[in-house]
Amino acid sequence: KNYAGISGRFFNALGQSKVNIVAIVQGSSERNISAVVSRDELPLALKATHDAFLLKETSVSVSLLGSGKVGSAFLQKLAAWEANQGRNSMLPSMREVQYLSIDLRALSDDSQMLCAARGLALAELEKHIDGATLDLGRMAAAWEKEGKKVDEILAKDVEVKPSNLDAFIDFTESKEYPRKVIIDCTDSDMVASQYSEWLRRGFHIITPSRQVLTGPYQRYEDCLKSVGHGKFGGSQFRYDAAVGGQIPIITLLQDLLQTGDQIDSLTGVLSGTLSLVFNQLNAHPEMPFSEAYQNARERELPNPNPIEDLSGQDTAQKSLILARELGLRAEPKDIETEPLLETSGDGDDIIQQLKDNVDGPMAERFRKAREDGELLYYVGRVDVQQGKVSVGIHSFPAKQPPFALQDADYAVQVVSQRFPKTTPLVFRGPGAGAEFTASGLLASLLRVCRSLA
Repeated sequence: KNYAGISGRFFNALGQSKVNIVAIVQGSSERNISAVVSRDELPLALKATHDAFLLKETSVSVSLLGSGKVGSAFLQKLAAWEANQGRNSMLPSMREVQYLSIDLRALSDDSQMLCAARGLALAELEKHIDGATLDLGRMAAAWEKEGKKVDEILAKDVEVKPSNLDAFIDFTESKEYPRKVIIDCTDSDMVASQYSEWLRRGFHIITPSRQVLTGPYQRYEDCLKSVGHGKFGGSQFRYDAAVGGQIPIITLLQDLLQTGDQIDSLTGVLSGTLSLVFNQLNAHPEMPFSEAYQNARERELPNPNPIEDLSGQDTAQKSLILARELGLRAEPKDIETEPLLETSGDGDDIIQQLKDNVDGPMAERFRKAREDGELLYYVGRVDVQQGKVSVGIHSFPAKQPPFALQDADYAVQVVSQRFPKTTPLVFRGPGAGAEFTASGLLASLLRVCRSLA
């Protein structure tokens, strides 16, 4: 009675959960308020109301597509988070996630999917990650061979089924969970083509996939138009991990733009592989390019298809994502790209091609750069004023480089109205690999959950 906004919070919770209210009754004493809902929506209405008033933990349903390196690394991060590992609950930042419960209810790979109405046992799934990936079919077959039942190990109500995207989404759309998040760790264009529909249905989507972000602009725009923009039940689309892993490149750009800054240009070293290669060559110009690349291979930094790094495609895609974030209606064909190597191949074949085609010219470029007192980096550049995106090797003064890179660091320099050329905004750090991408996904998930609590 003496607190404003109680009924507003109550009906807001039901509205965000898409519960249809049949009737409303206000008691004469002003000490109670009642709403009539259909019986089949009662569990959802109760959960939404309890969450809104913190009568219990805020529960979020997560469905994970893909259990490869990134998906499995994310599963490990989520298991550690659930077990409260590495978190100091006394820190101020922990208050926002203190009463948060994240339930992984569905998990799918190429062949099998697991569905559990009350959530899967993350610690048990984590035990079966082999070679940085989780094979659901092999895991289930091993249990069957040992005479173990899946529902006795993972959850009482778990189901093991052949992978089917429609069935996966139908299961995700549970009336018992008002907050539903899909995390796509696949690189499937077919999956990405469903984003717009899922967003319109109220699912929140988190992904490191670049399929939508670097595809035709029309599909990219359709996806953004499907986002809820803060309406009741509005969906969110988070793709922060697509560039830089947990380095908040996209988040920071959005913060700058939303607070009224005008960004003029962006220059970035956006490939961990090429960052390591060029850092080695800047420090040791006599080192052959092929040897520096081999060192990156031994660190497992290159993409599965090495030509993606060496052709400039990887850097070009990330540059396109950032360019579109800054308002450019750019298409992949609009990017001016200087490739290091254009032919395809893998393993020793790539090394031989580098020796035959790249070592000689690159040694000459680094020799000249050393004589001129310069450092060379492979960068992506976005010139907002000219509407231009380019990718290639650029030289910078060795005594005053734009970024102090080490090892396989990412780095981005932003020049804007708020941060002019004389004092640009620069941020850097490691971002290559499944671990950093998974950390970025978990950070995005928690960001979404905080906004829904």
